Amino acid sequence: MFETFSNFLIVDPTLWAFVAIVGLLLICGLGLPMPEEFPLFYSGYLAYRGVISIEVAIAWCLFAILAGDSLLFGLGYSLGQKILDWPWFKKIFPPDSVEKVNVYFRRYGSGVVFVARFLPGLRGPVFLMTGVLRMRYRNFLLFDGLASLISAPFLIWVAYKVCHVFSGEIHEALRAVRKTERVILGVALVLVTVIFVILHRRKKQKLAPSDT
Repeated sequence: MFETFSNFLIVDPTLWAFVAIVGLLLICGLGLPMPEEFPLFYSGYLAYRGVISIEVAIAWCLFAILAGDSLLFGLGYSLGQKILDWPWFKKIFPPDSVEKVNVYFRRYGSGVVFVARFLPGLRGPVFLMTGVLRMRYRNFLLFDGLASLISAPFLIWVAYKVCHVFSGEIHEALRAVRKTERVILGVALVLVTVIFVILHRRKKQKLAPSDT
């Protein structure tokens, strides 16, 4: 699928191609088994080709990401606990994944939304369960938005710059971005670890009995 879409963009790098990318990002938020890094890379490529500006690419990609995440949150919020018993839900989000999400929420609170954006395997279950557990939407949007502002613009910018380095040779640029992603992932994991430690300590302090 990646190669087919790559060839499509090379042959027809138009505004409609970017619309397709935005749609893919929106569907990714609803559980499509595709890394968000894929459409983000091609957004940077289309910015390199001059189809859109890099500012427009970043703005629309952020909108699509947050919209998809919000739809998943809203689905969980509107259906509540009964969604956990639906067969299709159990197929997409196995019970062990849901239990992990519950454990994370008990340990770290609302900040787990921020961490989940960097963990594709748990992102969907976490965002859906935030709705089921009736988290305030403004809190969800705050943590999800902060994480998205860190990851999405940076990946689009890296793709845009790398395409300049390789003169638009998309496959070479993609290989270079994938190598860069390892560094990004390493930094993200360090950041996630720090966030987890901070949240865990704050949770323990709240639960600790007062001396007075």
